[in-house]
Amino acid sequence: MEEAQRNIHIKYPDRTGDLQRLAPLLSVVAEALPSESRGRPNGGYRYKTRPRANMLVTGDRTHFGHLYGKLLQDMQVMPPAMALVHVLDGSAK
Repeated sequence: MEEAQRNIHIKYPDRTGDLQRLAPLLSVVAEALPSESRGRPNGGYRYKTRPRANMLVTGDRTHFGHLYGKLLQDMQVMPPAMALVHVLDGSAK
């Protein structure tokens, strides 16, 4: 969550209030860890636990940019700004 706050503040300062308003509704459900296997379909990341989320929100375009807009373990992968739009317009389920 700290990274999302930092990135929104830097890249979309006018949306900081939206993130602060939505923060109480969000929870971190899994932690991604680098994987030794680079042949994995998720770009070399694995989870400590099975994710219970419908979105993987990350500003890490270097490692996850190729997955933006795609499904990864039943989660839509998207950058913070896109996730915020999905949540605000009600399309996040």
